[in-house]
Amino acid sequence: MDSKLLYKMRERLENVVKNGTGDVGKFHVFAWEAGLGKSTHVNNSIATYFEESVFEDNTKKFLVVKKFKSDVYETVERLKQCEVLSMYGDYSVIGLTSENVSNYSVDKIKGCMVLVITHQRYIEACDRELIHSFGDRDTLIIDEQVQFPITKFGRSEYNDMRKDIHLYEGQVLFDKCFLPLLKRLDEIYKEKGYNDIVAFQDTFDKDTLKNFKNWVKDNCKRDKRERRYKGILQSLELLQEDSSEGLIHNDTLYLIDKSIRFRKLKNNIILDASADITPLYRIEDQFKVVENRLCINHSKSNVGYLKVNTSKSSLKKNLDYIIRDVQNRLKNIKFKKKALVCQH
Repeated sequence: MDSKLLYKMRERLENVVKNGTGDVGKFHVFAWEAGLGKSTHVNNSIATYFEESVFEDNTKKFLVVKKFKSDVYETVERLKQCEVLSMYGDYSVIGLTSENVSNYSVDKIKGCMVLVITHQRYIEACDRELIHSFGDRDTLIIDEQVQFPITKFGRSEYNDMRKDIHLYEGQVLFDKCFLPLLKRLDEIYKEKGYNDIVAFQDTFDKDTLKNFKNWVKDNCKRDKRERRYKGILQSLELLQEDSSEGLIHNDTLYLIDKSIRFRKLKNNIILDASADITPLYRIEDQFKVVENRLCINHSKSNVGYLKVNTSKSSLKKNLDYIIRDVQNRLKNIKFKKKALVCQH
């Protein structure tokens, strides 16, 4: 490992955490290799910032976004060790998860100096500016790439929803809601272009959804099917939403709701070891990869691979075998050397 280079990288990341990126419109992406401790270093840098700015006015507020709930709790535990930060009392550090959200008032959530949340909570807040959910904050730090939801609409999804509709008249109304997409899928199939990637944004007759909603309301009052119909209606609303657009590939529409997108603060940082191979970060008006130098010398590493059929049926049948195979390979590494397992 190149210790001098790692020191310089840590210095650069700490400076950005403490002093900002100076680039309001973009995320600055740090593509440190896995295992170099970028998350730990960010936590330490936040603590150092508060220790150094204890007597300053206009102290920065942070929003930290972690992938899992366990990461949220670990980050809070580390930051609570900072004595200066703990001086803010109930307004120091809050880790917000589905398990404890009811414990905190809106005032405390918006007022705390460091708020730590999950990817999912960040996604749910991204239909509008972050200030509405998390208060006025200065620096956003996202650990690992956020995966915004993509909804699939293909013949399989269409058939699954249709069979849950218990009366024929309801199925007819449902079909009309789907009609423009079904027609486009048929056209692509006849043109033998199902392996191509085709853009899709169509104008739906909104009366079809209105009529189906009215039918559901009249026929499913206090019915055990009510939850299933609610899911169907949510899917149809997304499909017919004017802000939705998507791509058709392999007889399936992959739909993204454009109203939900990356939201930013004054300073925006992403930590992602896979940034170099992630197409998302090539959108230059949104992201800037500022650090992707390699510290670890892999010239003496051994590389092995495991070919896996990732179809649903194959994984269901062979998952236990795959896990045991990986475990055995790790156990057989000589001299307890470090290993990196990648799934891509």
